[in-house]
Amino acid sequence: MNLIAQAGYNYSVSDLQSQYKYITGIYNYTETYQYQDNPSQNQSWYVQAPRKEIYYNTNAYLEYKKKLSDLHNVTVVAGVNYERDELDSLSTQTTYLASNDIPALGLGLGDNTTRTNSEKRNHWAIASGFGRFNYDFNNKYLFEANVRYDGSSKFDASNRWKLYGGISAGWRISQENFMKNIKFFNELKIRGSYGTVGNQSGIGLYDYTQLININAGGPILGGYSSRSVISAPAGTLVSLNRTWESITSTNIGLDFSALNNRLFGGFDYYWKQTPICFYLRLTLLYLVLLLRQLISAT
Repeated sequence: MNLIAQAGYNYSVSDLQSQYKYITGIYNYTETYQYQDNPSQNQSWYVQAPRKEIYYNTNAYLEYKKKLSDLHNVTVVAGVNYERDELDSLSTQTTYLASNDIPALGLGLGDNTTRTNSEKRNHWAIASGFGRFNYDFNNKYLFEANVRYDGSSKFDASNRWKLYGGISAGWRISQENFMKNIKFFNELKIRGSYGTVGNQSGIGLYDYTQLININAGGPILGGYSSRSVISAPAGTLVSLNRTWESITSTNIGLDFSALNNRLFGGFDYYWKQTPICFYLRLTLLYLVLLLRQLISAT
């Protein structure tokens, strides 16, 4: 029995600093007239945007191989996999710089309305448990069955996990007795497989949660020193029933080598089935909500 384990870790840090300088002392060719500063001092700005991202993954599995006799071979694999990514970024901008030579957030001459801040934090995680069973008889008849249990943080807890699996079989015709006298082929095998896998591409990190946009607006009646705070639901549809998209694949193939392995190749015929009801349901939900808004508006 073998235990194989792998782990990866990536720590990324960056600090973006950007400055837009103002220009003064612009004269015409005869230096008799000074043009208007362009860009002027109140148009200058400085941005600082630190960003940190941490990604790590682990993968471990047990492998057991057993030769039951000269004819039977068995392999069993069981393992787990986990991935996680965490992002933390901040962007701060100040305008109307006091000096081009010393860019700093604290050297902006403007009031609160000339400073902006934005922050972004998110994370995602994927976990899986998987297993595989292989059997071959006399190295001629091959069979494999696999199963996996996948979970994603992109879905609500009630629909986060899903079970998938597949089977495959092969027949090494070149190992049969009736092929011994046929010298043209060194290897001839037919195979077939059927299975399902999960897909989460195109799904947002928090599509199952109603998000709220909160923004600081411009000055209101209190004067330039005051700020208005605006909050409203994000313009996205929330679905607690959203889950993995299941893709079913079927494959039939042929592998061969001939002429003392100088000629080799393979043929495959496969097809995939992806249900469209997942997208159709979301489209119908959007149309229903839009129709309700139109009716309430009238």
